[in-house]
Amino acid sequence: MAYTLENLKKDSSKFIDYCKQCGFCTPVCPVLKVSDYVETYGPRGRLLQIRGLVFNELRPSKGLGSRVYCTLCGFCEVKCIAALKLTDLYIASRDYLTSSGLTPEEIKLVTASINNNNNPYNVDPSIKTMWLDYLPEKPPTKGKVVYWAGCTSAIRGPETSANAYNLIKSLTNSDVAVLDSEPCCGWPLYLAGDVDGYKSQVGKALKVLEGFDVV
Repeated sequence: MAYTLENLKKDSSKFIDYCKQCGFCTPVCPVLKVSDYVETYGPRGRLLQIRGLVFNELRPSKGLGSRVYCTLCGFCEVKCIAALKLTDLYIASRDYLTSSGLTPEEIKLVTASINNNNNPYNVDPSIKTMWLDYLPEKPPTKGKVVYWAGCTSAIRGPETSANAYNLIKSLTNSDVAVLDSEPCCGWPLYLAGDVDGYKSQVGKALKVLEGFDVV
């Protein structure tokens, strides 16, 4: 179930109450650096905007939506003297804005690609299996152990996927299987705030992994 404003109020209260506005998070934020240090694009400004949303001081908008989409690098959490898990709050805020129809267009493209192409890179699904060409022989599709390549290594680093497969195969006493059709795990959807979409993709992944002992 997508986040409602009440959910966001409940989960954000501890962040709003405990943030000291010290600014230790500000110098380390990479998004702030490329945004000419405009405060609204940094962790402190982002938290204040979420606070405004929670207390009806700001209305949901596309502008606000774009500002809660940072890189989720977590540097702000490392520097936070209150040890706040800020990335959790950002994802919750994204989920609420997604349910309000305010997802940035760039993020919508990623979501559409996962739904249509089974990967977030907007490439033909067949490209996801091209890493198999780097193997000396075609691997089995059934067995006790299965190798999950994932979208990024399979598409962006096919040789890395093949090397990882060969390494795993050398460490196990059984054949290592590869799925006929590996779905996207959905993690980009979670990071984008589409938690329902993420759960749906996880369900698909778990379905195709039934029968394997080790992944």
